[in-house]
Amino acid sequence: MVDVASQTASRSAKATPHASFLDASRSLNHSFSVTTTITGKNQVTLPAELVRELGWQPGTQLDWTKTEDGKLIATRKLTRGELARQMMGRGRKWLKPGDDPIKELIEERMRDEDEIEAKWKA
Repeated sequence: MVDVASQTASRSAKATPHASFLDASRSLNHSFSVTTTITGKNQVTLPAELVRELGWQPGTQLDWTKTEDGKLIATRKLTRGELARQMMGRGRKWLKPGDDPIKELIEERMRDEDEIEAKWKA
């Protein structure tokens, strides 16, 4: 059984590391029951209607969880872009006024390049 009743936070500001099946703003307007078959390569094809309704694309990754009663729950994983957007600005609280970590990184890289160039010339 794939749980399509849970909600997703994938597009909300408070998305969790693994967004759930559906957007909070959307839900399936009917119950969805379909039989699928596991192939010899342990693959399952999801019904096109379900994939379209959930807005998934080829390459969407799912986390699978087995409950104690044997049900399977599929949860869409956040993309790297979604994870990066969540992390944006998280380190600012440790910066002191006037700190410029990008400038410091560029200066550090330039010093490293100068050291490497000096070794080659020696």
